[in-house]
Amino acid sequence: MAQKAAWMAALVCAAACPVVTMSALVQSAKPATGSGSVVAKYFDTTKPTIISGVVDSIEYGPPTVFIAIAENDKENIQKVKWVVRGDTREVLERKGWKFGREGMIHPGFVVSVRVYPLRPNSNALESIGRIPPNMLEAAKAGGLVHGLEFTFSDGKKLYVGPANN
Repeated sequence: MAQKAAWMAALVCAAACPVVTMSALVQSAKPATGSGSVVAKYFDTTKPTIISGVVDSIEYGPPTVFIAIAENDKENIQKVKWVVRGDTREVLERKGWKFGREGMIHPGFVVSVRVYPLRPNSNALESIGRIPPNMLEAAKAGGLVHGLEFTFSDGKKLYVGPANN
């Protein structure tokens, strides 16, 4: 009788495994972050634009990566003008980004970035949160953008965020 119960338990487990496996596959197919919904809600995905400047600093979240882009002001003093919001560090690493000393982007790099601008009258600063303190002034002045793709002075491109989710 115990053998029959063990056999029945094994049969039930074998029958349930495809369901568990399919459930795991469905769960893993979901986006890693809610970044796409943030992009659609707070950034104008109908008006991609290009910004240019010099990478001032990089902050690795959480939850997302922020990259400060500086331009020279009227007195020729370099000042952060743009705060490029990217995806999470984990998502960027899956896209091929490398961070740290072997990183692909460093302060001083001259870049142009395809971005989505912030929607007018957006309350994104309150909702997105965790904008690094050294970038907050530029973000509050209208410089918060969502990055799509960096182009470096040598023509190399680096994808940074969702296109339009």
